[in-house]
Parts: sequence; C-alpha cells; structure tokens
Amino acid sequence: MIRTRRMKKQKIGNLAIAYHRNGVAGAGYHQVGFSWTDHEATTWWLLAMVFPAANHVVVLNLDDADQQWRGDNFEVALREVIARWDKDATVAEFIGSERSTA
Repeated sequence: MIRTRRMKKQKIGNLAIAYHRNGVAGAGYHQVGFSWTDHEATTWWLLAMVFPAANHVVVLNLDDADQQWRGDNFEVALREVIARWDKDATVAEFIGSERSTA
C-alpha cells in the first residue's frame, strides 16, 4: 500500500492562468504563473503546469531554470484556483488578492 501525506495548502497570489492543448493526442494542461512567499519571507515567482490527473503537477522557478519545486506542495491550492477560473469566477476574490486574471 502506498501512503501519501496530505500537504498543507499553500497561499499563492498574483495569478495568471491559461489552458493549453498538448498537441493532437496529448493531455491538455493549465499553466499557472503565481507568486509564493516562503517561511523566510522570500517571495518566489513560479510557473506551474497542472495536468488533469492527480499528482501530475510541475512547478518551476521563473528566476532560476535549474531550480524545481515539488508540485504536490502546491497542488491543492492550484487545483482550487483552476476550478474557480474554469467556472469564470473572480480569482482575485478567491485568493484575497487585488489583482485578477483574464
């Protein structure tokens, strides 16, 4: 049996969201640009690719291409924001940010 640990939901902000097809036969995915502030008060600008299947999230640092982040740390927050975006809700209202996405 594989056990998974439930990750604490991360607070993310300054969102930019888009949906992309992945060729003719590939799985489509959402691309989410966002900021995240760590426990040391450092703000990171990150880019996520969120695929439909659970546990298929890639998070990259926009300032350092060699630095990757664990997608599962952000998956819950990203999927919640995407679900709201897919329903045409105001993402800024959902995350408490003054900026919205188009």
